[in-house]
Amino acid sequence: MRYTYEITPRPESHGGGWRLRLHADGEEVGGDVFHAREAAADVVAAWWSTLTDDERLAWLDRSTGGTPAHAHRAYARAAAYDDAERAARRWLERVAS
Repeated sequence: MRYTYEITPRPESHGGGWRLRLHADGEEVGGDVFHAREAAADVVAAWWSTLTDDERLAWLDRSTGGTPAHAHRAYARAAAYDDAERAARRWLERVAS
């Protein structure tokens, strides 16, 4: 049996984030949704204050705007993608054994 997965972006109108689809021999057998929710201003400010100048610039470069809120949104999307990737790998390890 061949096991694969795909991670695709979800529309912002549906909450953004990522959709994980798990496949066995080309048939979808499961999956999950990994949200990248907007954070409250105090959460963004606390996160921003922990970053170095280089980290701030890197997140701003990955964002769609030039504010800490935009940078945090990029961070949240990256974290959600990483969560989806980890879930897929755990599934692959389970089905391979």
